[in-house]
Amino acid sequence: IRDKLVTGVQTCALPILTITWQIDNNSLMVMPSQEGQNNVIIAVRYTATGTDNATPPHTATFDSMARFEYKTGNPFIPFAQVTANDVLSWIQSDTKIVETANNVLTNDINRQINPPVRPERKPAPWIS
Repeated sequence: IRDKLVTGVQTCALPILTITWQIDNNSLMVMPSQEGQNNVIIAVRYTATGTDNATPPHTATFDSMARFEYKTGNPFIPFAQVTANDVLSWIQSDTKIVETANNVLTNDINRQINPPVRPERKPAPWIS
């Protein structure tokens, strides 16, 4: 934001978020992959919750579905040994998922901090 009365450039600060991740264990789906007999596709619903450092904090949530191709053959971990922490680590290491969640959460919290201005409806002055 630039102000003619202030020298230099001023910028709006974006909230710094702490994001926590959860998966819905009841949503876990496993499907055979077309890539090979030893591969499966794992799909799971996850929730990212972002909280800023304000007092009181602003919070936003983002829910979505993630899909991963998983090789079940040697030398990989057998599917029966995959844990919730494994799936969470796949979600958290997927740059596209993290970036999307961060953008959605930041925008939602920004709307809480700076709600959009709604125009006031007034009749035209020539209408009585």
